[in-house]
Amino acid sequence: MADSIGTFNFLALRGTPIWPVEQVKVIQRAGVDGSAFLFTGKRCPPFQLVSIVDAADMETGAAGLLLYQALTDDAPVALVQGGVDWSEAGLYVKVLDVQPRALYAALVAGGLTPGSTAILEAVWTLQGIEYSGAGSS
Repeated sequence: MADSIGTFNFLALRGTPIWPVEQVKVIQRAGVDGSAFLFTGKRCPPFQLVSIVDAADMETGAAGLLLYQALTDDAPVALVQGGVDWSEAGLYVKVLDVQPRALYAALVAGGLTPGSTAILEAVWTLQGIEYSGAGSS
């Protein structure tokens, strides 16, 4: 299974996702033995992944970046990395931002796009969430 964010497949997706975990505040008072724990809810900080994909040409690569950026207005989407489909565990990502890292001419054709002549690298800022929305991709 290819690395992907939503419906977009990549040659590589580098970085490590951060998923929501229960936040705990430890309560300790002077003169009282032991500790108490206050559970304050599941959350995680935003994290970044770098995608690498080939494109038919430079113009198609630039257009692809604009399509990625349109995901910031959409519902959370599935993340597949290294063959692990996190949506199977109810974990999705909200796309907060996508910025170009590099767009350059490829010296070797091939990959996802037959005869490709460009490579697009993009930096994705994502927020991991638990989500059960219908029709998530």
